[in-house]
Order: sequence, then structure tokens, then C-alpha cells
Amino acid sequence: MAADTVVLATRNAAKLRELARILGADPGGAQIRLVGLDEFPGAPDVPETGATFEENALLKARAIADCTGLPAVADDSGLRVPRGSGGFGYDPIFLPDGFGQTTAEMTAEAKDAISHRGRAFRALAPFITAAGKAA
Repeated sequence: MAADTVVLATRNAAKLRELARILGADPGGAQIRLVGLDEFPGAPDVPETGATFEENALLKARAIADCTGLPAVADDSGLRVPRGSGGFGYDPIFLPDGFGQTTAEMTAEAKDAISHRGRAFRALAPFITAAGKAA
């Protein structure tokens, strides 16, 4: 794979689409190619042995970067719950302050504007872009 490829350490296609949307790229797009673990059939399922979600995400990112030889990012939320047909994970129960609907009931753009993942990946975007240009 090319040096401008970044691996999202998940087999969850919804997370891959969400990251691509947040970064303003398409999976497999021209600037930075975003791929999930489906592109790496031999990639391990990383045991979540960390004491925190942050530690588990770091364990996953490091293991997948070691496995693929590519930059990797990961997150960990640990639970799944039902309300609203959009989103995934906690989205059906997150009712953000000042909103009358869960994040699963919001448009993707509205959710991305306020979500923790949206904030985190927007902050990460300049580093991913810089890494792609340096390659």
C-alpha cells in the first residue's frame, strides 16, 4: 500500500465512513487513502487489556501499525445500545445538551459538528494531511 494510506483499526464500515466524512475524504480517495481492517485479512483482533478506553485505543493503533507498517488510528467505546436508525455505538442514547434528539436521530453533519470523534479527528486531520504530503 502507498505511504499516503492511513489505517483505521476497525472492521466497522460505519466508523470508516464517519472518519472519511469528517476528514472530507472518501475511503480510497486521492489525498489520503483511508482503509479499515477488511483490507488486511491477517490483522489481529487486539485484546482490550487496557484499564481505559484510551489505553485500549492506543493498544489497537500500535498493534495495527506494527502489523501493517502503516500509520493507524483507533478508538474504543466498548458498548452498543438501541434509539434512532442513524449512527452506531452510543448514538441511540446520546442526547446532547440543548438538543431534543439523540445523535442517532441527527443528520451526519450535525452529529459530526458536536461529537467527540468529530472533534478528535478534525484535530488529527492536519497531522494526517502533513504525513501524506511528506510521503
